[in-house]
Amino acid sequence: MKRFAWACMIGVTCIAALVPLRAHSQDYPSKPIQIVVPFAVGGSSDIVARLIARKIESTMGQPVTIRNIPGAGGAVGSQAVARSAPDGHTVLFTTTNSLFASTIPNLPFDPKRDLTLVTSVAEPVFGLFVNPSVPANSVQELVEYAKRNPKKLSFASTGAGGAAHLLNDAFQRSTGAEIADVPYTGTSPAISALTAGLASMLFAPIEMMRSRMPSLNLKLLAVTGPERYPALPDVPNVREVVPGFEPPSLAYAFFVPAGTPQPVLVRLNSEISKTDNTTDLRERLLDLGLVPVSSEQLARVVANQAKAQAAERAENVRRSQNLSASARDGATKLFNQAFELFKAGEFDAAVRGFTQGLEIDPANGVAHFYLAETYARQNKTALARTHYQRTVDFAPDSKEALLAQSRLKK
Repeated sequence: MKRFAWACMIGVTCIAALVPLRAHSQDYPSKPIQIVVPFAVGGSSDIVARLIARKIESTMGQPVTIRNIPGAGGAVGSQAVARSAPDGHTVLFTTTNSLFASTIPNLPFDPKRDLTLVTSVAEPVFGLFVNPSVPANSVQELVEYAKRNPKKLSFASTGAGGAAHLLNDAFQRSTGAEIADVPYTGTSPAISALTAGLASMLFAPIEMMRSRMPSLNLKLLAVTGPERYPALPDVPNVREVVPGFEPPSLAYAFFVPAGTPQPVLVRLNSEISKTDNTTDLRERLLDLGLVPVSSEQLARVVANQAKAQAAERAENVRRSQNLSASARDGATKLFNQAFELFKAGEFDAAVRGFTQGLEIDPANGVAHFYLAETYARQNKTALARTHYQRTVDFAPDSKEALLAQSRLKK
C-alpha cells in the first residue's frame, strides 16, 4: 500500500485513478497563483522558482507570485501548502530531501499523504572533492585506501539531513568503506576544513567549487547526477565507478495539496514541463549547477532511498544490540563525560563526546536526546530536531522520548 501511495505521487498518469474530474477545474486558474518556496530569498530554489514563475505567468493567464516561508528545514512552508485549499492556486516548490529524508524529524504533516507531486524540474550536481594529502587519484583508489584504513579518512558534512551528509551515507553504504563523518555549520566552513586538511573529502555543489578549484588545490574525483556533468565531461559520474551507488533524492520539484483535481494537475504539469524544454532555462540551470531530472527518475531514487534508510536504522539497532561489554562500557564512559561537559556549558566538546559515543552505540536514544539538547543550546535547530527524532525512534518508551516529542511540536 505504501508503495502504491508513493507511485501515485510521481506523475499525472495515475492521478486520474485517484482524483475525480471536476467541471469547475476547467476554469483554472481563476485567481493569482502563489508558489511557496520554504527557504529564504536568494537561494537556488528561490531563483529557479522565480525563473519558472515568469515563464508560466504568460500562459496561465493569471499573475504567478513567489512567497518565501522559511523555517525548520523547509517544513514550515511545506506544511502551509499541505494545509491550503486543494485548488491549484497554492503550489509548493521545494527540494525532495527536505520532505522525504528520514532525518527531517516528526513533520506535523505526512508529505506522501498530504501532498501530490506535479513534476520534478532539476537536481543539483555535487562533486566529490578530496584533499591532496589523500593518496588516491580516482574513486577506486579512494575506496581501496579507505577499506584498508577504516575510519582514518573523514567526510566533511553540513550536518545531519544536509545534502553532503546524505551523499556521504550513500557512498559508504554502496562501497562498504568506513569513513568518519565530521559535521560543520555550513558548506563554507566544510570547504575550509577540507582545504586545511582537517577533513579528507567533501561532497560540495559543483558550481560553487568550479571557479575556486585552481586556488583551492583539491582533487575532483567524480560528480553526482544522472550522468556526467556537461561542463566537466572528463570527470566520471560516481555511478560509473561505484556499483549500486544510489544517491538520495535532492531534486527540485513542484507539489500541490492532496485532493487537487486532475485537470488542474494536468495543466500545471503541462505548463511547467514546457519551460523545461526552453534553451535559456536549461542554460540557466546549468549555470546554477542543476541538471534536468524526470519524475520517473525521482520516484525510483526516493524508493531506493527509503529502503536504504530503513536498512541503516535496522543496522544501527543491530550494532547497539551486539556490542561487547567493553565496547558498551567505552560508549557509556564517553556519554557520561559528554553529559558533564554539557552541564558545564562546554557545548562543542559535549558534541564531540556524544558523537564519538554514538559511533560505537548508534541506537542509544538517551544519548541522541542529550546531543539534541546540546545542539539546541547552540541554536542549531535542524540538528537538534534530527536527534530528538532519533530519540523517539530508538527509545520510544523513555522519558527522554516524551520530552523529545514535546520539543518537536514547537
